[in-house]
Amino acid sequence: MAAATIASPSKAQDDDIQGLWLAADGKTIVEVDRCNKKTSRICGTVVFQDGSNVDGEVGMQLLKNFKSAHVQNMRRWESGKVAKLGGGKATKGNMVLLEDGGLKITSCARGRCSNQTWSRPSDAMAQKAATVSGGQ
Repeated sequence: MAAATIASPSKAQDDDIQGLWLAADGKTIVEVDRCNKKTSRICGTVVFQDGSNVDGEVGMQLLKNFKSAHVQNMRRWESGKVAKLGGGKATKGNMVLLEDGGLKITSCARGRCSNQTWSRPSDAMAQKAATVSGGQ
């Protein structure tokens, strides 16, 4: 019975990606969680920035309204929007949890797509984020 479960396509589990992620810029921490308690959609909000633009985009929602997808052998969320740090229009996107634990974020506009790979923050970065967000 377990083999049948593994072989069939399954919906990505939201708890696979919930928590803190370090954006590709290496200094922005995004908290990924349900958009609200009444929905299963996933959003991601900037909770910490380390660098010269400290707190410039804290509170900004970078990931909007992603839904988990049924894709064989992939943990994937799609039909969402990806905003850009520094502003600009949000574009269509999807997310895939990679085998190495990274989170690949693809955003597409006008037939052109770009990819970023996010990682989990180091313990030190996560602690900084917790200290800042706990103090607000």
